[in-house]
Amino acid sequence: MESEISSMQEGYSRRNLKDGFFVEYIRIPQLTPPGYVMTSKHYHDYYEVYYLIIGEASYIIEDNIFNLRQYGMVFINKNVFHKTQYNEKGIKERILY
Repeated sequence: MESEISSMQEGYSRRNLKDGFFVEYIRIPQLTPPGYVMTSKHYHDYYEVYYLIIGEASYIIEDNIFNLRQYGMVFINKNVFHKTQYNEKGIKERILY
């Protein structure tokens, strides 16, 4: 079953697809302060693909730091701790699979 949660005015869209698979789009406005860091690492019981469309970010996977620029992508395995840190002020746009 397919469903969509969308609020493009706020820059967010999530499409839930079959068997728990989803695609999530987020656009973070310019007002977001530089240096934003998720407060703690987290994990999922599914794979994650993070695709950065606009901006720069560091993706911390376990003890490794991956610096991403526009069109950068990382793949995260199931049950692996990770978090995101945005390095600059400005618009950030990403898609999660």
